[in-house]
Amino acid sequence: MTEFAVTVADAGYDAALVVVTGAVGPLEAQELSDELKACGRDGYRRIVVDVSDASIDDPDALNGLYDLARLVRTRDGLVAIAAPRKHDLRGILAATGVTQAFTLYDSRRAALDDLDLDG
Repeated sequence: MTEFAVTVADAGYDAALVVVTGAVGPLEAQELSDELKACGRDGYRRIVVDVSDASIDDPDALNGLYDLARLVRTRDGLVAIAAPRKHDLRGILAATGVTQAFTLYDSRRAALDDLDLDG
C-alpha cells in the first residue's frame, strides 16, 4: 500500500477534487478530516472525494466526510465519493447507514463527468 496522501484541487466553479491515497488509520483520518474541513471553509459546494487508491481502516475517516456532507448540503451542494464497487469504504458506509448522505460513483472520471467538473 502506498504512503498516505491527500491533495485538494479546484475542479471548476465552486467545486473541488480531493484525492486520497494510501492507508487511512487514526492519524491519517485526522489529517483527512482537517483537509475536508478546509474545503468546507473555502466555500466549495460540489466536492468529489476519490478514495479509489486508499484503504480506509479507521471509521473516524467517515466523520470528516459526513460533517462535510452536512455542511455543503446547507449550501445546496453535495459530496460525491469515487470508490470502486468492491471498495471497503462502500461497506462501511452501508453498515453505518450514511450512504444516502453521499453520491457514490465507481470512478473519479464518472463523478467528474456526471457533475460536469474539471480534473
